[in-house]
Amino acid sequence: MTRILHKTFDGAIRVMQLNKESIAKPHTHEFLELVYIANGTATHTIDGISGVLQAGDYFVIDYSTTHEYFSEKGDLTVINCLFIPELLDKTFSGVKSFNDLAERYFFRITGRKIKGPASNQVFSDDGAVGTLFQKMLEEYNEKNDGYTEMLRCMLGEIIIRTIRRIGSDDAVSDVTAHILEQIQKKYMQPLNLEALCRELHYSLPYISAKFKAETGITFTAALQNKRIEESCRLLCESTLCIADIAEKVGYSSIKFFNKIFRQITKMTPREYRKQSKA
Repeated sequence: MTRILHKTFDGAIRVMQLNKESIAKPHTHEFLELVYIANGTATHTIDGISGVLQAGDYFVIDYSTTHEYFSEKGDLTVINCLFIPELLDKTFSGVKSFNDLAERYFFRITGRKIKGPASNQVFSDDGAVGTLFQKMLEEYNEKNDGYTEMLRCMLGEIIIRTIRRIGSDDAVSDVTAHILEQIQKKYMQPLNLEALCRELHYSLPYISAKFKAETGITFTAALQNKRIEESCRLLCESTLCIADIAEKVGYSSIKFFNKIFRQITKMTPREYRKQSKA
């Protein structure tokens, strides 16, 4: 029987070390969980697929994902970090998988989407991640002033280090980099690829194909992602009405803004704001 563990946090993020004598029975939970194998070996089963884990391995468990541990030697020590994405950043409200979280981080850093799965795979520590887990555990246990912010920073570093492994290794061209920079700087303006092509002295079909090949998404999708990301931030952090937010991020039509917002976030702006305040 699968147990359901709910989000019962006594702080923004919970970090704990567990010594597993033999087994952790199948369970799911309504938060993301990062698990670091500090000592020992174990068989780990996730959604029916099993694999052997050893010291230095770490992985993430998504919302509503069934998993369990089995340690034959009984010497398993793990460090668990339980967190809800919006506790890292309110614009991550509604994120239920590490893949979605990683894509949002990666797009924010590079303007591109990640290539490859992020969720439910095992990563091998290069030394830095284990050190961060140990420091997080110390911060959580000691609870000195500002410890929650320290936890957020270190958790963010672990996420970014992980994204570097699953992100695209291909560097974008100078042309694509310029277009991404324009999106970041001028997303609130009536930006269009045709005008950028004239500025760069390239044809629209060539740049359109090149941009998608190097980023994994179209120019329009990249622009919409940036606008909706910024609108999410404003919904969380400001008291502006939805119509004003739509105009502020570059939409002249509130109806179109609502449509795109729902396509990307799977909820309405009003629902998103309400959830972020809960």
